[in-house]
Amino acid sequence: MTAVPAPRALRVPALLLALVIGITACTGVAASTATDTRSEGTVTGAGRGSLPLPSGDVPPATASYIARARGPLLEVFDAPGGGIPVESGPLDNPTNNGTALVLAVVGQPDPAAEWLKVLLPVRPNFSTGWVRAADVEVTWTDYTIDIDLSEHRLELRRGGELVTWGTVAIGRPGARTPTGRTAVNELLASPEPEGLYGPFALGLSLWSDTVTEYAGGNGQIGIHGTNRPELLGSDVSLGCVRVGNDLVTDLAGRVPLGTPVVIHD
Repeated sequence: MTAVPAPRALRVPALLLALVIGITACTGVAASTATDTRSEGTVTGAGRGSLPLPSGDVPPATASYIARARGPLLEVFDAPGGGIPVESGPLDNPTNNGTALVLAVVGQPDPAAEWLKVLLPVRPNFSTGWVRAADVEVTWTDYTIDIDLSEHRLELRRGGELVTWGTVAIGRPGARTPTGRTAVNELLASPEPEGLYGPFALGLSLWSDTVTEYAGGNGQIGIHGTNRPELLGSDVSLGCVRVGNDLVTDLAGRVPLGTPVVIHD
């Protein structure tokens, strides 16, 4: 198994960005200003861009595993050994927005296993299925994104060590950001980096509990930049997690698709 590099962002028109991500967090409403005047920071000795992904054949104990589809369609079943195909059917590779199909592996895979349990990029949240190990390439990362909703804080950790952090805006009352363990499954670059969504959006395998359709999208939750940094620290979005543009640019350059994201109160 080898470490997977951070992917190149797919550049798409601004409208398509809204359609693909669902951008459930992107309609602004009146909110208080940020509760933390310093919205983001980097830990001393762990500067931006100074920590490449680990390399080597032996993953560290902190590694999370990633399955990258090999063929144009990835068959998914409800049990190992080829049970019943999941209701969502085979998954397209590349995805509808042209990115590679990359899924987070649940748990630590046995190198000799013929089947892998994966987190599916479909509703309902945290749906899982089984894929043939031969149909995917297994890689790994020791990055984790931790989002504390009560503290309005996002932390990027590598091997358990804090790399960088930022104050975030989250879902407003009635459209709370869902909690749980999910993963990054898309990376999009905006042609309007100073616009509503900032320069980048990281789509998650996570959907709003209350918004099922927005701007042509399906209510997918994402982490993205903002042109309203004064709202960081607020409960203002329709579910997405807004961060400062410097931080989302840093994340986009570091974390690979499949990176685990833990959201909690």
